[in-house]
Amino acid sequence: MKIKRGGILLIILVILMLSFTLVQADEATQLRRAYSWLRNKALSTWTTSTIEEHVFSILALQDKLSSSQVNTAITALLAKSQENGTHWNNNAVQSALAKIALDRTQADSTNVSQWLLTKNASFSDSSLEWYLQLTQPSGNYVECYVNYDNSNHLIKISKEGVIQQVPPACLTNSTYWFRLTQNCIDKTFVIECNDSIKANFLFKRGSDWYVTGQLISVGMQQNFSIGVESYCITENGVCSYQATLWTAYAFHLAGAVEIANTFVPYLIIEEDNPSYQNYLPQAFLYTLTSADTYADEIAELQGSDGYISLSGDKYYDSSLAKMTGSAYKANLTLMEEKLLFEQNQAGYWHEQNSQRDTAMILYSFWPSESWISQCESQGYRCVSDCSAAGGDRVSLSCGSSTLECCSISSSCESRYGTCKPSCSSEETRVSYICRSGICCKDYSRSLCVAEIGGSICGTNQECTDSSGNIIGFVDSSDSNKCCKGTCTTRQQTCSELGGEICDPIDQKSCSGGNWLPALEMFCCRQGSCVQAQLTCSAQGGDICSDGQLCKDGVFIPTIDTNSRSLCCIQGGRCLNPTCEFEECDPDETCSEDSYETGDALKCCEGSCLRSCSSMRGEPCESPKVCDGNVRRSSDVTRCCIGECKEKSGGFPIWIIIVIIVAVVGVFFFMKMRKKGGKKPEGEDLDNLFGPRPPGGFMPPRRPMPRKMPPSPPRPPIQQKLKKHKDLRETLKNLKDLGA
Repeated sequence: MKIKRGGILLIILVILMLSFTLVQADEATQLRRAYSWLRNKALSTWTTSTIEEHVFSILALQDKLSSSQVNTAITALLAKSQENGTHWNNNAVQSALAKIALDRTQADSTNVSQWLLTKNASFSDSSLEWYLQLTQPSGNYVECYVNYDNSNHLIKISKEGVIQQVPPACLTNSTYWFRLTQNCIDKTFVIECNDSIKANFLFKRGSDWYVTGQLISVGMQQNFSIGVESYCITENGVCSYQATLWTAYAFHLAGAVEIANTFVPYLIIEEDNPSYQNYLPQAFLYTLTSADTYADEIAELQGSDGYISLSGDKYYDSSLAKMTGSAYKANLTLMEEKLLFEQNQAGYWHEQNSQRDTAMILYSFWPSESWISQCESQGYRCVSDCSAAGGDRVSLSCGSSTLECCSISSSCESRYGTCKPSCSSEETRVSYICRSGICCKDYSRSLCVAEIGGSICGTNQECTDSSGNIIGFVDSSDSNKCCKGTCTTRQQTCSELGGEICDPIDQKSCSGGNWLPALEMFCCRQGSCVQAQLTCSAQGGDICSDGQLCKDGVFIPTIDTNSRSLCCIQGGRCLNPTCEFEECDPDETCSEDSYETGDALKCCEGSCLRSCSSMRGEPCESPKVCDGNVRRSSDVTRCCIGECKEKSGGFPIWIIIVIIVAVVGVFFFMKMRKKGGKKPEGEDLDNLFGPRPPGGFMPPRRPMPRKMPPSPPRPPIQQKLKKHKDLRETLKNLKDLGA
């Protein structure tokens, strides 16, 4: 059977499209292949891999390995160190990377942290202007004595914070701050004020201002010391920019923000040095300062190919920008599409640094992906009982006969929960989906009403249980006054509540902690007040440390405090007076541990995050893609500031169009050639279907013998004329009728 050339071209087109479509698998399959490749590679090379390969493989695979496999990886990492995990090859960059892996897996990083800090050296630069800032929380007129060089100097600050008197020499007046002269930057200042005060340093470079992480808060008549802290990390006695970048980043990730910020002045001064651009300093400085200008610079560095490439390794640089969060203003959708398109068929990226770059890409761009079933690859969930989970069953495989494919909205992990057999006392059980076990969520990351099932109490309210006893508040993500009982307002007197005054001054104690929320202090339930000095816990209180406050309660002396007023009762909370980390707004959630202090309702050791809806975004979980920017939020792992769309499957349409246009062009070329068109020089399209036959481009057609049916007899010419004559007469008659 012979096939026309147009049919052959069509077959070739179909084969090309099918082959490209098969090669370019869907995103979920590609990521599953990448994780499988990296896992097999890492498990077989823990003892031989480089420090970078080792660390980034741990970061990418930590949630994909068993606890024993993680322990094996950490043991192998420590075995590569010197002096029991003190340093790695006497190299600060490698040691800082190792610290990140140890901290991430909750291993002990004390030795390497101390070693890194021994490598620091003081740094100063005349282009920086340093300022001392003193603020009075009370808003009162404040007088302070500043001592340096064994000499006291009086400072006066108005209620508006304006400096009214300035000491000579080291400090000069700058309206709201004290500017340090260059010869006094290395001095230590001892300050004592007649009111509570906060002190910290700022520095200025050009028109840009920066606030250091060092913040000191002290009470009335208490003296404190403060001095400029500006350091770099040295290699062979000389400041090393790359080592300082990674050391600052490692301490920042560990929550030691004050230490990390002591390196910021040096990093900012040297960021424009052409010799350091390959290190991508903007990425690190965005994390350390949260300045959007660095995110703008990262976006400008993105090339037309979608990548960021300064060091010559586009996979490493792009992953570093994404890992530090500085790439959120770049076109991340284009970057992810290019990465998936350029992935090797075996699952990895980059031939030369395949393990390091593949680990960085997965850790940065797709950290929550796992090896998923047919069901999960389509965006659904595998659960043991779909109806109990409140979803609709889907006819797709979960890879296990005990699991059902279910269409439901949220997984436990996507809502910052953890699947486990049971929840601890610091967690609440939530109804998000788990493959096994139940979903538990820290109170500090849970919504008070929707997830904890509590109530948010007002400013003057206390939380009481069903018996009327005062119980402590739960620190939820949206309130520090989340009550799992009943919010009760102090409106009644002690007698109205049926209680009696139980004053510790009279050596009385309220047993069982049966304090009542009365207008008077020391109101105890009738019959619970005893004439004896009991322990603090026996009266429902907590013993605070020296220097702590008893917020919303009162201090009393007890038998186990040696008669010192350290027992905090009546619903009070022992709090540190000042927040040494970031203070979150009421509508923000802390990414790490948070707690209340005397000057902050929510003191956060991590980052303060807003909810996705408050950023005018929408949840966008895999396999959907975000047409816009993916931001980190408090309630979902992927918040899309833009439009969340279904991911289009198959091969990129523009390449298919190019193939179609090329094939159609070849087809028309051959058609023109058949009609005598001249073949372009340098081309040999005749060989497309084999050697050119003699005598022309197209092979000669051989007549096919066939029996043709007899032609019908034609009507005689007279009959045709008669038909025409009849037609003309009919038209004439119609015309006459119309007249």
